[in-house]
Order: sequence, then structure tokens, then C-alpha cells
Amino acid sequence: MQSRNLTHMIRLLLLLPICLFLTACGYFEEQERKKRDAFADDLADLKAYFQIPGMAVMVLDDGEVIYEDYLGKADINGNIPVSSTTLFPVASITKTFSAALVLRLAEQDKLDLKNPVNRYLASPDLIDSIRIEHLLTHTSEGRVGEQFHYSNRYSLLTKVVEKATGKSFREAMKDEIFHPLDLRYTFLLASEEEGNAYKEIIATGYRYDGMLAKCPMDYGYSASAGLVTNLQDLAVFAEALEGDSLLSKDSKKSLITPYQEGFPYAKGLFTQTIDGERVLWAYGQYDCYSSLFVTVPDKDLTLILMANNNLMSDPARLINGDLTSSLFALSFLKNFIMGKQDAPILETDASLTDLTPKGEFYRKKLVAQAMATTYMSRFDSTRYGQSLTLLDKLFTHYPAVEEYASLNLIHALLFLNDVAGHYDKTYPERYNELVERASLAMLEKEPENPYVHIYLANYYDQEGDAARAREHYTWLAKATNFSDNWYMEEANRWIGSHPAGN
Repeated sequence: MQSRNLTHMIRLLLLLPICLFLTACGYFEEQERKKRDAFADDLADLKAYFQIPGMAVMVLDDGEVIYEDYLGKADINGNIPVSSTTLFPVASITKTFSAALVLRLAEQDKLDLKNPVNRYLASPDLIDSIRIEHLLTHTSEGRVGEQFHYSNRYSLLTKVVEKATGKSFREAMKDEIFHPLDLRYTFLLASEEEGNAYKEIIATGYRYDGMLAKCPMDYGYSASAGLVTNLQDLAVFAEALEGDSLLSKDSKKSLITPYQEGFPYAKGLFTQTIDGERVLWAYGQYDCYSSLFVTVPDKDLTLILMANNNLMSDPARLINGDLTSSLFALSFLKNFIMGKQDAPILETDASLTDLTPKGEFYRKKLVAQAMATTYMSRFDSTRYGQSLTLLDKLFTHYPAVEEYASLNLIHALLFLNDVAGHYDKTYPERYNELVERASLAMLEKEPENPYVHIYLANYYDQEGDAARAREHYTWLAKATNFSDNWYMEEANRWIGSHPAGN
């Protein structure tokens, strides 16, 4: 009997590690399921909030697809659902492909990133100190190499590639990127005729102006935009950037390294640290399409999102280099990186009443939702009040606005002022001081940022302070080595209608 009990005990001891292992496996599987379910719920809420007709989404973990879904319609009138075969124009995500192409050509000694761009273009509009690496890193404007400024000069890489290879840009992209990776459903869309050939599988684009309406596709391509692809091909490209089939180790390092430490852009990819993790990302935005590509290298996690209206990107002002302004990106990060599945992606009036936010995540989430609500208030007057509630909650719990001042926050406050005028509502006077405080804090950090100058100029003009408005409009009008842009035109127009001394 004693021997039998001992045998039984030994068996139990031998089985214990297996039981513990199986229990742990079950626990981790349950945690992963909760992440996916929370993310799915967030996407459904955001799709409805932004009136997005159709979306395609994929999350990869170390190359393995752990989440994939197709939501809504690729074509509303034809009642065609988004599917794995649906193609989407991805606008500026083209830049990531172009950066990889340029780096491959550098590996082949067909060009050198240190070469002046004028060696390839001989453009009188470019000063000779601008090099290929400055185009790739958006550091060609203002004082060359000394500041980040997202620039349409990136498209000049088209001619650089053509001169370096003796091929059309499209042929070079096919030979160096599409064909080696066997990207069968990825191409640069040149013309309406080509678009018609793919019209059955390219998602129809829509614009939302209070109601959804079809809108025309953008044709033509450059190093900046023009790519059409699908989830599967973009996933292959993402994995190629991580592996060694496309770029050498040195080139991969160059791809993700900003021109200067602290700049938000590397080469074809934005880069920032969020919740202690380095995050690389790119976005696309046309008038009728939007897309998002996010990868967290140390976690081997990648998100790919594509949609057939612009509202996945436009409200977030991603051009300014802060991924956390995107509620879509925040959902991915909170669910798969931060372990905050219980935090709703969209606060309601009821939840805001009892919300006591703590930490950076909640501040960023309030800013992102305030930006989104302010943007959407153009189409729905009830959103105006929600924007005020969100901003009041933000400033109540995070009063030191200078510490987290950003172009996106300033833009939201100024935009809300315009919305107030549109609906004949009274804009809160308390926000005027916050606009000025945030803008001056930004100007101290980035004295040659043209967006800060135009925001301050417009603010002082609205306040009737012509002298201070003139100071910033004049800075813009006299600024050198900047591409023609709307803020330059606005500054010159204001100066022309406000002669000095009057």
C-alpha cells in the first residue's frame, strides 16, 4: 500500500509541470483573445464614428497573422464587401517603398545619399547643399539638415532614381521591390485608363461631408504617392523590411535612423518612442482614402490598416509626426502593447463625468479624441459641445499645457474657434490664453517652424493685435528655402492687405 501511494505521488509530481504549463497556455491564450476582442470592438466604434464605408486590417506578431478582418463595403452602390482581394490606394505609404528603393540603389553604388540633388536635377529652386539624404528625411527645408519639415520635395526622388538607373521610376520600383518580393497586387497607378482596368477590385473612394458621396481617384505617381496594394502584399513588404531579403543590415539601420536624434522622421518612416517602445510608422491620406502602417520592432508587432475615405488619417494631423493623435493607432497600442483593454477608445459624455485620467496615455487619448470630435463637428453641431467637454477635462487634469504643447493641440483649438463661428456659438475665452501659451512654448522649442508662425499670426490677427500678427506673417514672407505652401500665400496676402503704418 505504501509503495502504491508513493508511486501515485511520483506520478502527480511528474504531471504537475505539465498541468502548470497547460494552465499557463490557457491563460495566455485567453489574454490574447481579450486583446483581439477589444481591438475589434474599438475598430467597430471608430468605423461608425468616422463614417468609414470599408476597412481592411491586419495585425502580425513575428510575421504570423494574429488578427485579420474586412469590414464594410468596398462599393456601397454595388453592395460589394471589402475582402482579401480588395485593393486600396495608400498615398504616402509609397514613401516607405521609395526609401527602400533608394537604399537598394545605394547598396549597388548607383547613387550616394551624400550626393547633391542638383547633380540629378539641376533645379534652380534647390540650393546646392540639399543632398539626397535630406529629401529622404524631410530635412531639406529651412536650415538644411537642422530641422524636420514634412515636404513635398520628397517627390524629387522620382527623378533622382530615374537618372541613377536609366529607367522609369515605375520600372525601377518593379525591378528592385515588387518583383523580388513577388508583390503581385502592388503597382503604381499612372492613369485613369489603368484605374479602369482594376476598377472591379480597387475600393471605391468616398468623401464624408455630413453624408457619404463617391469621389474621384487620384491618378499619377511619384516617390511620394501613387501606390496601390492590398493587405497581403503590404504584410510581405513589412516582413521584408524586418528580414534580410530586401536590405542589408546597414541599410536597414539607415532606414530607421533620423537625420538627427530627436527628429520624428527617419527615411520613409516616422519614428517615436511611445510608452517606452520605439515605434516606426507611416500613413497615407488622399481626399478619398487613408491608410496606416505601424510596427513595434522590439515586440515584432505590426499593424496595417486601409480605408476608403480619408477620415482614418485626416482628423489626426499625422503630418506633424505624432502617432498618438490617431485613435486607430492608440487602439492598437493600448490593446497589444500597453495592456489597457478595459480603457474605451472613445469616451462618452457619461464616462467623462466620472473620468479621473492618470498618466500620459489618458492625456494623449483626450487630445486625440478632442481633435477627432472637433474635426467631425463641422458636420454635426452636437460634436461642438462634446469637443468643449473633452478639452475642459484635458485642461482640468493637465493644466501645464506648455509641457505637452503640440501643433495638433493648437490646431484643434483654433479649428474649434472656426467651428464656433460657423454655428454662431461663443468660443470660450479661456481657450485663447491656452492657444497663446501653447504656441509660444512650441515657438521656443522650434523657432523656425512655419506652422507655429502661421498659427500665432492668425491668432493675433483674430485678436486684433495687428503688430504681433505682422511679426509672424513677416517671418513667413521672408523665410528662405521653403517650398511654396498655403501659409506663405496667406502671409503675403495679409501683408498686402495690411500696409505697414496703417
